[in-house]
Amino acid sequence: MTVHSAQSDQPGLALSRYVVASEAFVERGSERVHRLVLATRSGRIFRFDATLWEDLCKGRFSRVPAPAIERLIEANLLVGDRTGELAEVLRENDAAISKTTRLYQVIQPSAFCQLGCTYCGQTHSRRRLDEANQKRILERIERKLRNRRYDLLHVGWFGAEPLAGLASLRALSPCLKEIASRHGADYSAHIVTNGVKLDVATARELATEHNVQSAEITLDGPAREHDARRFFKTGGPSFDRILANLIDVARQPDLPLALRIRCNVDARNAHSVEQLIDVLADAGLAGRINVYFAPIHDWGNAASDLALAPETYARNELDWTVYAMSRGFSMGLLPTRKKIVCMAVQPDSEVIDAYGNIFNCTETPYVDAYGSPNRHRIGTLQHDDVNRSVNRFGVFNADVADGSYGCSKCPMLPVCGGACPKSWNEGQAACPSFKHNMPDRLLVAHALSKLVDSLEELECSEEGV
Repeated sequence: MTVHSAQSDQPGLALSRYVVASEAFVERGSERVHRLVLATRSGRIFRFDATLWEDLCKGRFSRVPAPAIERLIEANLLVGDRTGELAEVLRENDAAISKTTRLYQVIQPSAFCQLGCTYCGQTHSRRRLDEANQKRILERIERKLRNRRYDLLHVGWFGAEPLAGLASLRALSPCLKEIASRHGADYSAHIVTNGVKLDVATARELATEHNVQSAEITLDGPAREHDARRFFKTGGPSFDRILANLIDVARQPDLPLALRIRCNVDARNAHSVEQLIDVLADAGLAGRINVYFAPIHDWGNAASDLALAPETYARNELDWTVYAMSRGFSMGLLPTRKKIVCMAVQPDSEVIDAYGNIFNCTETPYVDAYGSPNRHRIGTLQHDDVNRSVNRFGVFNADVADGSYGCSKCPMLPVCGGACPKSWNEGQAACPSFKHNMPDRLLVAHALSKLVDSLEELECSEEGV
């Protein structure tokens, strides 16, 4: 529910444009009507008496007790200048970008992948990072650490399939750790992998020797649906092998590697998501791994043509989330403030592929649809300089400020940050699913008592003012 504020009876005070309210509800054993309200600028949630919420929506602030007004101002639910809020949110986002002490670098050690996923837009080859480009990567990262103070160097090992380039990862990782240490920074990493080669020995090596803290693996349903979409290029199924690896790794009590399962969903496999949850739960993985769902998206190949309508996806996603909770999985329901939308808006963050090409988005390397040379390439390792103006990803906040995208009018902007500059740039709305199901998310979170300690109650009737 998007809230529209009426004329205020107190000049200089207005209901923020960045609020979302649930439908009205009555607690069991009570006759009082309430609404849950998320102030997206602060991420704080309030339970309002319905009468008080109506007063706020209609600008009748004189009826609201002064202490309540103070709390709502502090939470950015009430503001002095509603018309200037977009600029203020974007200033906060830009400030977070300029002040970050985390240097994030994505390295793609291989252009190869064993799987031939039906929706993947990448073209794979046997290319791996050679020694010359490994050396250039290390020199490039060291220059960044030398030129600006960073407290953390965080590397994302990405693909194609990064474990197909494990030799390059092994060569680079100790050098990256040494460079970070020399410049007074900590070092950590994560990996996005298809899971085919993520056996216990490899997982232990990644975690204990290469500081890889988490691994994300995709399963697109139970075996039948997954294998119809994510099969080996040789034609064989991949589900059983990946699941066996997950079970083996998750059951290691002394292996400090967090596992996260992503399920890509479109019209073909939406019916099977709960079946996947059952498979994972029956394997004893609840409490050992995390699970999340993602709508299928375009890789320059029209894969999004198979996507569910956003409203349909959002409705189903909430059902899947609740079902996963019922099977013992911990699921996030409510977003928090997001000031840095992605690496594209961070000037020092880059994606380096196995050929030595440099990008500012993980979705762009190896995609033939973007031409040759790739139109999103911002540079190469052979040259120090990059040209981020080849796409507008890096000036996304400025484009939002200019009203180029729907984000400029959306109450969810503070908690999604705009979601995906690339999608907006390509004319595709990138709105996260919670834009369409946030009122219900608030109610579910309340019903499940997930927010008992953080709910702020402002229950005040007209008679009590």
